[in-house]
Amino acid sequence: DINILGVIRAADLGQPITVGRPLQNNRIYILDACNQPQPVGIAGEVCVSGESVSRGYLFRPELTAERFVVCPFADGEIMVRTGDLGRWRDDGTVEILGRIDHQVKLRGFRIETGEIEAVLVQHEAVREAVVVVREDRPGDARLVAYVVENLEPRTKNLADSTDPGSWFLVLGSPLREFLAQRLPDYMVPSAFVILEQLPHTPSGKIDRRALPAPEQHDEQDQPTAGPSSPAEILLADIWATVLDRARVGRDENFFELGGHSLLATQVIAQIRTTFAVELPLRSLFEHPTVAALTEQIAAARSQSAGLNAPPLRPQPRPASLPLAFAQQRLWLLAQLDPHSTAYHVPLLIRLSGPLDTQALEQSLNALMARHETLRTTFAQGAPARADSQPVQQIHAPVAWQLPLVDLRALPFDIQAETLAAEIAAFTHQPFDLTRGPLLRARLLRLHPTHDHEQHLLLLNIHHIVVDGWSLGVLVREMAATYRALRQGMPPDLPPLPLQYADYALWQRDWLRDEQLERLLSYWRQQLADLQPLALPGDYPRPAAPTFRAAEHGQSLSAELSAGLATLSRQSGVTLFMTLLGALDVLLYRYTRQTDIVVGTDIANRTQAETEGLIGFFVNMLALRSDLSGNPTFAELLSRVRSVCLQAYAHQDLPFDVLVNELQIQRDLTRAPLFQVVLVLQNMPLPALELEQLIVEPLPVDAGTAKFDLVIELIEIDGQLRCMFKYDSEIFKANTIARMIEQFIAVLEMIVRQPDATLHSLADQLSAADHEHQLRQARDLRASQQRKLKDIRRKTLSDS
Repeated sequence: DINILGVIRAADLGQPITVGRPLQNNRIYILDACNQPQPVGIAGEVCVSGESVSRGYLFRPELTAERFVVCPFADGEIMVRTGDLGRWRDDGTVEILGRIDHQVKLRGFRIETGEIEAVLVQHEAVREAVVVVREDRPGDARLVAYVVENLEPRTKNLADSTDPGSWFLVLGSPLREFLAQRLPDYMVPSAFVILEQLPHTPSGKIDRRALPAPEQHDEQDQPTAGPSSPAEILLADIWATVLDRARVGRDENFFELGGHSLLATQVIAQIRTTFAVELPLRSLFEHPTVAALTEQIAAARSQSAGLNAPPLRPQPRPASLPLAFAQQRLWLLAQLDPHSTAYHVPLLIRLSGPLDTQALEQSLNALMARHETLRTTFAQGAPARADSQPVQQIHAPVAWQLPLVDLRALPFDIQAETLAAEIAAFTHQPFDLTRGPLLRARLLRLHPTHDHEQHLLLLNIHHIVVDGWSLGVLVREMAATYRALRQGMPPDLPPLPLQYADYALWQRDWLRDEQLERLLSYWRQQLADLQPLALPGDYPRPAAPTFRAAEHGQSLSAELSAGLATLSRQSGVTLFMTLLGALDVLLYRYTRQTDIVVGTDIANRTQAETEGLIGFFVNMLALRSDLSGNPTFAELLSRVRSVCLQAYAHQDLPFDVLVNELQIQRDLTRAPLFQVVLVLQNMPLPALELEQLIVEPLPVDAGTAKFDLVIELIEIDGQLRCMFKYDSEIFKANTIARMIEQFIAVLEMIVRQPDATLHSLADQLSAADHEHQLRQARDLRASQQRKLKDIRRKTLSDS
């Protein structure tokens, strides 16, 4: 009693097709591959026996023999294997899921693609669906789903709440989640392709061979957002290796990049090895982006260390707002030296093209209104109390004008001198933390070039309210606001979930008592019996730091940069870890110490709510490397990775709290804990194009040094540039120039011979240094001999 009209309507609406119950004197069996009956709800081949079964196919004896077989459940009766995939429903009817011909075996699992299709069309936004196995890359077979959107949603809620034309802009992720709730992991397609209609053969069947290949991401294109933390970088490298891609963005979906359950298993295994943490396989299916999965890894590591942070939410505002721990350190330093410029954060933004100065001014005002920290000042707490602490004072938004200095009337040479003087004076003007504002801006109008207007926007912000990450937030939001204002529209920026003051209150509330002791316990053990680094200088160390800095830079070749990236990926470490290992080798060469501590900056934005905030979140970590036992560089990398990962897991302890709690005897001649800092900047501020205006951020060197030596590497388009910023009261320029040459030599050696021992690498450096000294001596003698010859020649000529 098949209801043909019902079947047609069901197919048209994308609903499961039921063929009802068997006719009188006929029997239906749902059988598996071993001819065993399937229970209700389990798919199998639909087989029919009884009076309505014919004798076979006309003139097709081979097909008749295959399809018309003896029924195993009725003696002498013929049963036809229909080739249809179906299952029993609870009401005793048979539901057709598709064709058994489309059964496939993938990575050891037998999969009925028709069963996946049947579940897909149950989704409100899907009208038709077909699932196939593709092998677009040799050896990488995967399930791909092709769907046609349903323009007439079957529920009122979907029609009311969703624009049908926009469903498929984000359909891949919802469909994947929809299937994951109803099917095993191995039956969830790794790619979804949206089609206007499915291709058909002349006979009306779906032409599976005409289905297009899923679009492949161009691996030459940089992801819109790269990994933003050491853990994200490490995880992205794992994904890139498993997926055989050049790079992976922090928000790209693992399965949309071609991942599947087998590759997911490999990722989980590498996470276990690299991060020393156990994650269930479902974590990757539930959190399929680098950013989301990194949070799961951090949570698992924190849980194992007993460091479960409470949720970061807006906090009740007390009458006196405390400072965050890092802010308090800068406040104390400012009290010691109110005129110091060591903690200024200058930024120069080149604006090429037609500039709407009014829109730019309004954009800066909008940023001040949006971020409380940009209109915050700092004052001493209750003066009557001896234990009073400084407090934040958040001011109401006040419109201010952007000063404009027009330098177009000056000749080019004088304009260059005036520009340099303007930047220097602007950068070194001290801030008053009690009065503010702590963000200053000035716009310089310059001579046009190639008929394009040229402006320079000078920004100078005190470090107490901003960090490097914040500069990226500031530039992006300023550009977005400027664009919206130019178009006569309100800025389309997501609302901030909280403000920096909420973070300061949250941090103060969390980092105390038991949690503080857990963090301190780790760092006390990690930094016990620490000796200062005996890095030889050219001058006696000054009695008090002057913060006077100089710098020397050199670019690495593209081949060396690529070699370091490959070595890092093969070793299961981040590029930063490889660079730290190389720096340890260099410092061992200079000091012969096997216990070396190097400092580094870390963004410390472990809570997702902080990513869009402007504020001072950055923290310093002390990374202590054990070089004892003459390890190979590969062994040293393993030690460095362990140290870094442990430090990242305990990064929430503010550096200043650590220094105070360790009760380190203050030495005014050097920074506490470490004197050498390594920083990898792999997220330089991007250039932006706003209509005809090009916005190009350019960092400005403030000319100050907070440590003896800061090694900063900047990665741009896969190529590294190395910059050594040093205290010019301790080192000579030629010493640093030679040091940077030796650092690059170490990098070249470890790429060629990662299994070389520490002593071997140091000896090679010593031999190269000895050869360098001999060459210098020969050049000096040759120069002296030339001078003597010139003197003799002049003497003979005079006589």
